[in-house]
Amino acid sequence: MKTASVSSSLVESDLLAMSVKELMSLFAKSPAPTVQQMDGEFAARLLAQPGKLAQVIGNVTVNNPIMPGRWLCKAFKPISGERGRGYNAFAHLGRKVQRFPMETLIAPSRFDGRPAYTLVYASFRSMCGAVNMVDEVRQVGPDLYLGIGTWGFTDAQRRIPLPFVLRGPIAPCAGDIGAHKKSFDVRQAIPALHPRRKALITGASAGIGATFAHQLAASGYDLLLAARRGDRLQNLADQLSKQYSVQCEVLSVDLASSDAATVVMDHLDKLNWTIDFLVNNAGLSGHSKFAEASWSQLNGEIQLMMTTLTELTHRIAPGMIERRWGRIINVSSLAALSPPGESLLYSAIKTYVMVLSQSLDMEFKPHGVHVTALCPGFTHSEFHDVMGTRDTANHLPALMWQQPQDVVRAGIAAVMAGKPVCVPGLSNKILAAVMRPMPLWLGYLAGRTFNPFK
Repeated sequence: MKTASVSSSLVESDLLAMSVKELMSLFAKSPAPTVQQMDGEFAARLLAQPGKLAQVIGNVTVNNPIMPGRWLCKAFKPISGERGRGYNAFAHLGRKVQRFPMETLIAPSRFDGRPAYTLVYASFRSMCGAVNMVDEVRQVGPDLYLGIGTWGFTDAQRRIPLPFVLRGPIAPCAGDIGAHKKSFDVRQAIPALHPRRKALITGASAGIGATFAHQLAASGYDLLLAARRGDRLQNLADQLSKQYSVQCEVLSVDLASSDAATVVMDHLDKLNWTIDFLVNNAGLSGHSKFAEASWSQLNGEIQLMMTTLTELTHRIAPGMIERRWGRIINVSSLAALSPPGESLLYSAIKTYVMVLSQSLDMEFKPHGVHVTALCPGFTHSEFHDVMGTRDTANHLPALMWQQPQDVVRAGIAAVMAGKPVCVPGLSNKILAAVMRPMPLWLGYLAGRTFNPFK
């Protein structure tokens, strides 16, 4: 049997005495065992965890007498030169039971890119989304292995190391405990084995757009950031690339120009990118009366928030449908659910965005593509400075305001869950619920009387 070359004299008690930092340093220096070498049951035990809370949660999880039981071992069985299968064994109510089947292979580590013996579990659904679990194992001594467990809803969460130790083999593998699921693609759980998904965010230089960039980069998406202010985009891209190790491209473009969508699509062709996640966020609002505004000003609003948004969606969605996966967030506004406001073309445009999003979601969802209209209320950003309404906005109650991080988090969760409309924040939900049943005449009166930006 071919084995990894290990010269260390470490024993299990040495690993138990190490900190997470020391364990990760040891993991980085150690070789991966071969698939054939990992054959049998290996006694398992948790090591130091990253923080007291993680330590408590880990101990409760693997030593729960009710479910799943007391953790005894991991077991592996090679099924070819490159792949294997396995399970975890627990002592449960006086019996030894096998749970949590896995597939095994040698794959690049998500921590350092070097080979690791990798255990991939089929993701399972929870109230908060899909939970993915991947363990990585390297040999640190004779019959001694250091494992780094990862789990979570996002790629960022799955980069938090949860160390454990394996010793063995101590017994033969009991056999395969579950049929292979045809829909389970082990490569999708290992970022290095499949191309990272790509996201396009318009209006990404500040506020909600920049926050989308941060949260999608944290989830492992490569990004194309599009807006007018190229210097700010580049600074943001440099920060995200360094912080999250993702590819972050920028495109300085006037999204209110008639050829904006063509410019964006040409740039994507040069990058040879297909977009999996589209965020149509770019927006502005004029503050002149309709009859007094120039047509170029009004046309700019229509082009930016309606035409470019619609054209980008029309040109990107077919690829998503063909690949049977895609997510589109069109940033609308609470104004779309509110009574009409005097002289505000913005409200009419955002109503269009909300209704379009619902219609497209009906059409696309059978093909694995979700569309969500995100309808935030008052959000701390530069929007009101650009509108020239900062003084008025500052007099609104603090209860009505939200942070962009909360807005974006709600929007991403909504589109992942397939919700066609998302109104983030309790106060906004209450306002929307109160305003929607209004008779048309009362809505008209309310919009004319209480418009805060009149």
